[in-house]
Amino acid sequence: MTAATDPFQRADLVGDESTEWALWMSATGQHRPMPDQGTALITAAQHAALAALADAEDGGGPVGHAVVLHNGRVWVPEYRISIGAVRPRLSWSAHCTVCGREFEDEDYCGWASIDTSIQVAVASGWSEPVPGRPICDAEDRAHSAARTGGSGPTPVAPVPGQVPLPGLPSAPAA
Repeated sequence: MTAATDPFQRADLVGDESTEWALWMSATGQHRPMPDQGTALITAAQHAALAALADAEDGGGPVGHAVVLHNGRVWVPEYRISIGAVRPRLSWSAHCTVCGREFEDEDYCGWASIDTSIQVAVASGWSEPVPGRPICDAEDRAHSAARTGGSGPTPVAPVPGQVPLPGLPSAPAA
């Protein structure tokens, strides 16, 4: 399918046609190849969130965007106004700190914030002995030790000058 017949692409070529998915960093002009569409969309969303946070903290300045490219052209999702349309969205789900198991709810597949995803998991029987570190309901030695303050993952110390993401646990600065 060419840009002329693909409703999801604009006709202007700004990247490498041989690279299926990439991000174009508008502020620097860099092109970063991505392994697939999903990774490109999530990475662009993360870039936008960090850029907005930095903009809020420094009071403004030049704005850079991460633009998703498909075969070198700007990819624009088609949005249908009708009921039943499928649209990409960023959501959160809690994962066990010990085993990585994802919390699953039969009525919902993701939540709008990290805190909400953990709160729902805890309300359903998971525990959270350390804020931001949910533990599933598995009954084994590793999970029991983590619930009682035994061994478990150690939070990563922040890099000097780095802005921590809201809602993510981190160790105090050394």
